[in-house]
Amino acid sequence: MHRRRALALLGLSPLLQPLLGHAQPRPLRRIGYFSLSSAAANAPRLAAFRQGMSELGWVDGRDYIIDARYAEAGRSSASRLAADVVASRPDVVLTPTDDAIKALASVTKSIPIVFATAGDPVQLGVAKTLQRPGGNLTGLSNLRGPLGAKGAQLLKDSFPSITHLALLYTDDSAAISQATEIETVVRRLGMRMSAVAVNSVEEIEASVARA
Repeated sequence: MHRRRALALLGLSPLLQPLLGHAQPRPLRRIGYFSLSSAAANAPRLAAFRQGMSELGWVDGRDYIIDARYAEAGRSSASRLAADVVASRPDVVLTPTDDAIKALASVTKSIPIVFATAGDPVQLGVAKTLQRPGGNLTGLSNLRGPLGAKGAQLLKDSFPSITHLALLYTDDSAAISQATEIETVVRRLGMRMSAVAVNSVEEIEASVARA
């Protein structure tokens, strides 16, 4: 009788294992975070991430830890710090913007990378197509490049007398690429464009005046 019970339990053990697993604490996951902005600038993003994880039942410090690196000193340190993030062997890496995405994509093809937003992942070279991106990266895209160029076309259609367009943009690879696409459309429409870079809140007023 005891032998039959033992055999029955052994037979059921593979079926019970998933259920028993739910009663066990989750293994601590390591999440890398990399940005070219300062810790202060990224604080709201990480706060929102922690809140979302909490709503899913994941608690910072109990179920996962975040190892954040910031290349705020300049883009020259981006590749080195991106390599440091990968070397820490995280389960996944989070990143917010295009320049950081490119730096991470150049140092790992296996660790999953999730980006908050990208101007155009295909043009950035980290996705084959939007439908079938392939690789180890995923995330959201605002498609700034195509939409910005279309905006210039709509502006000319709405106000045909426009001959000169001023464009304010941030000095990052996605914005520069978008500005180039917009300028191509502007020239095709017979207009000229003046591009003015804005890289901080303090520069906005002076940049608008220049424009």
